[in-house]
Amino acid sequence: TGVYNPISWQGSPGSLDLENLIAYEAGWRTLVTPGTLLDAAIFFKEYDDLILYNRKPTIATSSLSNDSSATVSGGEFTLTARILDDLTLRSSYSLSHVDYHGLHSLDNSGRDMEQRFHLEAYLDLTDDLDLRTFFQYCDEIPLYDIESQWRMDATITWKANEQLDFALVGRNLFDPSHPEGKNPLVSNRLVEIERSIFLIATFQF
Repeated sequence: TGVYNPISWQGSPGSLDLENLIAYEAGWRTLVTPGTLLDAAIFFKEYDDLILYNRKPTIATSSLSNDSSATVSGGEFTLTARILDDLTLRSSYSLSHVDYHGLHSLDNSGRDMEQRFHLEAYLDLTDDLDLRTFFQYCDEIPLYDIESQWRMDATITWKANEQLDFALVGRNLFDPSHPEGKNPLVSNRLVEIERSIFLIATFQF
């Protein structure tokens, strides 16, 4: 079941320009110990001619325009450590800040998360069986009233032979669902990712 909500568009697609990006990045990598690798990076990005989706509040008429620009600045570091012969940990932290300029710049304030952290663990249970777990922290998104949240994924893989393996995958295991953002095409409806568990079989010829 659903609601039919037709949307008409104003303007010509040919009147839109391509979005432009200029990115500046610098990075550093070092081997802290024989089993520990550290990566660090900083970045600054300039976006011009961003395509905006402009929907009128009272009627189902929308338009696209190149009426915005933005700058993104931040940094990220990643640490990979082989704790045991059968266990490897990988963690990363990133911080970024977005400034929008031009039309609707105030409306876009707070639409992007600033902090993100994740921790991965790779464990070889046997020669044919391994486990991967993924923990992630996502910062709040104030514009959409989305609170900060933790997420967990897990995958256990069994290698049946040289050509065939099976993987049991669980996504979003902490909650039945969690919000990721809003869809401007459907009245800014909240987009949620549901918990899922599935099996993957891979055969290599």
